Amino acid sequence: KRPDFQWIYLDRYESDPHRSSKQFVVECKRLGKSARTDWVLNSNYVNHGVCRFRDEKWAYGKRFSGGAMVGYWQSMNVNEILNEVCVELRHNSLPEIALNGKHDSVSKFEHTFERPFQTSPFRLRHLWVDLR
Repeated sequence: KRPDFQWIYLDRYESDPHRSSKQFVVECKRLGKSARTDWVLNSNYVNHGVCRFRDEKWAYGKRFSGGAMVGYWQSMNVNEILNEVCVELRHNSLPEIALNGKHDSVSKFEHTFERPFQTSPFRLRHLWVDLR
Protein backbone atom coordinates (compact mmCIF):
# COMPACT_ATOMS: atom_id res chain seq x y z
CA LYS A 1 0.00 0.00 0.00
CA ARG A 2 2.44 2.57 -1.24
CA PRO A 3 1.76 5.68 -3.30
CA ASP A 4 3.41 6.13 -6.68
CA PHE A 5 5.77 8.84 -5.38
CA GLN A 6 6.62 10.08 -1.93
CA TRP A 7 9.22 12.51 -0.73
CA ILE A 8 10.37 12.24 2.85
CA TYR A 9 12.59 14.66 4.71
CA LEU A 10 13.94 13.92 8.17
CA ASP A 11 14.59 17.09 10.17
CA ARG A 12 17.40 16.09 12.55
CA TYR A 13 17.04 19.35 14.47
CA GLU A 14 13.35 18.83 15.37
CA SER A 15 13.16 17.70 19.00
CA ASP A 16 9.65 16.19 18.66
CA PRO A 17 10.03 12.79 16.92
CA HIS A 18 6.42 12.99 15.65
CA ARG A 19 7.22 16.23 13.81
CA SER A 20 10.71 15.39 12.57
CA SER A 21 9.55 13.54 9.45
CA LYS A 22 8.05 15.59 6.60
CA GLN A 23 6.36 13.82 3.71
CA PHE A 24 4.67 14.68 0.41
CA VAL A 25 2.67 11.99 -1.41
CA VAL A 26 1.72 11.85 -5.10
CA GLU A 27 -0.60 9.26 -6.64
CA CYS A 28 -0.85 8.92 -10.44
CA LYS A 29 -3.68 7.58 -12.60
CA ARG A 30 -4.71 7.57 -16.25
CA LEU A 31 -7.65 9.71 -17.45
CA GLY A 32 -9.92 9.33 -20.45
CA LYS A 33 -11.75 6.45 -22.08
CA SER A 34 -10.28 3.01 -21.58
CA ALA A 35 -10.22 0.31 -24.24
CA ARG A 36 -11.23 -2.14 -21.49
CA THR A 37 -14.81 -2.28 -20.25
CA ASP A 38 -13.83 -3.58 -16.80
CA TRP A 39 -11.47 -0.71 -15.95
CA VAL A 40 -13.05 2.75 -16.12
CA LEU A 41 -10.17 5.23 -15.96
CA ASN A 42 -12.02 8.32 -14.68
CA SER A 43 -13.82 6.33 -12.00
CA ASN A 44 -10.59 4.65 -10.93
CA TYR A 45 -8.90 8.05 -10.67
CA VAL A 46 -11.22 8.72 -7.74
CA ASN A 47 -11.75 5.24 -6.27
CA HIS A 48 -8.15 4.03 -6.51
CA GLY A 49 -6.50 7.45 -6.30
CA VAL A 50 -8.23 10.31 -4.47
CA CYS A 51 -9.92 8.00 -1.95
CA ARG A 52 -6.54 6.63 -0.83
CA PHE A 53 -5.81 10.01 0.75
CA ARG A 54 -8.99 9.78 2.83
CA ASP A 55 -9.45 6.07 3.60
CA GLU A 56 -7.84 4.77 6.77
CA LYS A 57 -6.79 1.45 5.18
CA TRP A 58 -4.53 3.37 2.74
CA ALA A 59 -3.82 6.54 4.76
CA TYR A 60 -1.77 8.33 2.10
CA GLY A 61 -0.18 11.43 3.65
CA LYS A 62 -1.83 10.60 6.98
CA ARG A 63 0.08 13.08 9.14
CA PHE A 64 0.25 15.88 6.58
CA SER A 65 -2.11 18.54 5.31
CA GLY A 66 -1.57 18.20 1.56
CA GLY A 67 -0.75 15.90 -1.33
CA ALA A 68 -1.15 15.60 -5.08
CA MET A 69 -2.73 13.55 -7.84
CA VAL A 70 -1.28 13.41 -11.35
CA GLY A 71 -3.68 12.49 -14.14
CA TYR A 72 -2.23 11.23 -17.41
CA TRP A 73 -4.87 12.57 -19.82
CA GLN A 74 -5.02 10.14 -22.76
CA SER A 75 -8.35 10.83 -24.50
CA MET A 76 -11.67 12.73 -24.25
CA ASN A 77 -11.94 16.46 -23.65
CA VAL A 78 -11.33 18.10 -20.30
CA ASN A 79 -15.01 18.89 -19.63
CA GLU A 80 -16.07 15.27 -20.20
CA ILE A 81 -13.36 13.98 -17.87
CA LEU A 82 -14.07 16.65 -15.26
CA ASN A 83 -17.78 15.78 -15.30
CA GLU A 84 -17.11 12.03 -14.84
CA VAL A 85 -14.54 12.65 -12.09
CA CYS A 86 -16.88 15.04 -10.23
CA VAL A 87 -19.77 12.55 -10.41
CA GLU A 88 -17.52 9.90 -8.86
CA LEU A 89 -16.26 12.33 -6.22
CA ARG A 90 -19.86 13.15 -5.20
CA HIS A 91 -20.66 9.42 -5.14
CA ASN A 92 -17.82 9.03 -2.60
CA SER A 93 -19.00 12.03 -0.53
CA LEU A 94 -16.02 14.12 -1.60
CA PRO A 95 -16.15 17.72 -2.84
CA GLU A 96 -15.73 18.39 -6.54
CA ILE A 97 -12.41 19.63 -7.85
CA ALA A 98 -12.15 23.17 -9.18
CA LEU A 99 -9.96 24.45 -11.99
CA ASN A 100 -7.10 26.48 -10.55
CA GLY A 101 -5.19 27.29 -13.74
CA LYS A 102 -3.71 25.96 -16.95
CA HIS A 103 -0.18 26.15 -18.26
CA ASP A 104 0.65 24.68 -21.65
CA SER A 105 -0.45 21.04 -21.49
CA VAL A 106 -1.08 20.91 -17.72
CA SER A 107 -4.47 21.70 -16.16
CA LYS A 108 -4.41 22.41 -12.42
CA PHE A 109 -7.29 21.59 -10.07
CA GLU A 110 -7.65 21.37 -6.31
CA HIS A 111 -10.05 20.70 -3.48
CA THR A 112 -10.06 20.33 0.28
CA PHE A 113 -11.82 17.63 2.28
CA GLU A 114 -12.11 16.23 5.77
CA ARG A 115 -10.36 13.02 6.78
CA PRO A 116 -10.62 10.78 9.86
CA PHE A 117 -6.98 11.51 10.67
CA GLN A 118 -5.50 13.98 13.11
CA THR A 119 -4.41 16.24 10.25
CA SER A 120 -7.58 17.47 8.62
CA PRO A 121 -8.76 19.18 6.44
CA PHE A 122 -6.58 17.92 3.61
CA ARG A 123 -5.76 19.91 0.46
CA LEU A 124 -5.32 17.76 -2.63
CA ARG A 125 -3.82 19.32 -5.76
CA HIS A 126 -4.49 17.72 -9.16
CA LEU A 127 -2.25 18.09 -12.21
CA TRP A 128 -3.70 16.70 -15.42
CA VAL A 129 -1.02 16.30 -18.08
CA ASP A 130 -2.41 16.28 -21.64
CA LEU A 131 -0.75 13.36 -23.47
CA ARG A 132 -3.20 13.26 -26.37
